[in-house]
Amino acid sequence: MQGRLVTLAKNTAIFLVGLYIGYFGASAGIILLAILSVTLDQTFTVSNAIKNFTTFVANIFSIVIYALTTKVYWSMVLPLGVGLFIGGYAGPIVVRHVSVKLLQRVIAFGAFGLAAYFFYDAYFK
Repeated sequence: MQGRLVTLAKNTAIFLVGLYIGYFGASAGIILLAILSVTLDQTFTVSNAIKNFTTFVANIFSIVIYALTTKVYWSMVLPLGVGLFIGGYAGPIVVRHVSVKLLQRVIAFGAFGLAAYFFYDAYFK
């Protein structure tokens, strides 16, 4: 019974992050990577690859729904898409060549920095 509860908790956490990705997205990859790193018995590189695929699928669903339900500023889509594809190409290369510990520290530092920025922007600007 306890195994089922743990599985339910893991799946619920991943589902909630999926909703968060579709709605807001900021730092969702970091949140999902943290959940996957704790819940999967895989290497960091594999967890990162699963995170990339999961966020890709969630974003595709969000894009389709958004494009069908509201006005899209297509002039913004091209630069955003270029950045997305450059990051999607370069990210896996970096992950394969940088030590896992360094990558985890950089991600954690970036996550806390982004959280601090959002906190400042929300409460002090």
